[in-house]
Amino acid sequence: VDDGAEEYSDDAATTGVNDEATLKLIVVAVGRLPESQRVAVTLRLQGCTAREISQLTQWSTGKSESAVKRGMRALRQELEKLGLNYEIQ
Repeated sequence: VDDGAEEYSDDAATTGVNDEATLKLIVVAVGRLPESQRVAVTLRLQGCTAREISQLTQWSTGKSESAVKRGMRALRQELEKLGLNYEIQ
């Protein structure tokens, strides 16, 4: 039976989340974000700085910082809707 566990194993390594159910909720919540926020948050959760995000996406540093800030706020709201109060740094 394929429960998608392998799909999330790499994400667990980069986010520091060890609980598979929590990680799945984070993946669902990230998937609900607008595209620019989803890209920025995904890169941030992988450890990229705003400057690195701007280089990878060819956005200005200001746009990268804004997308990360708004995306993380939206991610917390999505996680709360899913019943998860989890603070992501």
